[in-house]
Amino acid sequence: EKAAIARDRIKALTQIQTSQKINQTNLNEADVISVYKETGKTCVQVFFFRSKQNWGNQAFYPKHDPDDNIKDILSYFISQFYENKTVPSLIITNDEVNEKSLLEKAFSNKENKQVTIKKAKSKNEISISRLAEKNAKQALTQKLYQTESNNNLIESLANKFDLNNNINLIEVYDNSHNQGSDSIGALICFSNEGFVKKRYRKFNIKNEKVKNDDYGMMKEVLFRRFSKAIKEKSGSLSLPELILIDGGKGQYSVSREVLNELGLHDLPILAVAKGKNRNAGEEKIYHENKEYILNKNDPLLFF
Repeated sequence: EKAAIARDRIKALTQIQTSQKINQTNLNEADVISVYKETGKTCVQVFFFRSKQNWGNQAFYPKHDPDDNIKDILSYFISQFYENKTVPSLIITNDEVNEKSLLEKAFSNKENKQVTIKKAKSKNEISISRLAEKNAKQALTQKLYQTESNNNLIESLANKFDLNNNINLIEVYDNSHNQGSDSIGALICFSNEGFVKKRYRKFNIKNEKVKNDDYGMMKEVLFRRFSKAIKEKSGSLSLPELILIDGGKGQYSVSREVLNELGLHDLPILAVAKGKNRNAGEEKIYHENKEYILNKNDPLLFF
């Protein structure tokens, strides 16, 4: 909690400092896009200027071939970024952009106005472009550190429960209902890069007979999700390497039963049962008919 307070203060101070520098740039309507690449990964920082004011900035982490150069990455990013957004009159980048003329023409036609894409040249443009690049570097460093930390935790998880070490995606399932009404199953997803929100799903329970039955709800959710995945096996329906279930032995058993029926015998499941009086740190974990209790200060338990 103290770390969160310190983080928010640092973020606020950074925004104040950024705003002071922005007032000097005199940019009327522009986006400043800077790319920083390291170890085959990239962060793109976009600073938004409207009416000579800083309207904030945002970090993006586009997926690309590790060998792609910054010119290519900028071109890919810009063409996709403005697909569903209004394009400003000026886009300033920290490097040259491939197919710049083609992009300018397409954006100008789309917006019915002249759109210019240019590498930062003036003193003010270079100053703000470098600031955006510095932000991109800091954000990417933090992202890489977090990824490494997540990799270590996932590896620790695999070792603890003797799982396959090649875990890239973890899916987590829980059910909720209000005395049998508003019955919903929820799915969240995690990878070494953090939570994968585009894979999140909600399942409105269809079978009236199981709407007050946690086991029945879990069976329905898992059957619907994985029977569909087996048919398609791509995109958001690609299979995870591990499933976490909220519950104890009973939830583990019904979940294993559903996956086995679908032929997914090798897809491991961990069931996490709440501790006595729902106390955090006293959870029991079930896997293949074994019960595990982790040390209260074990990083894996926090994970």
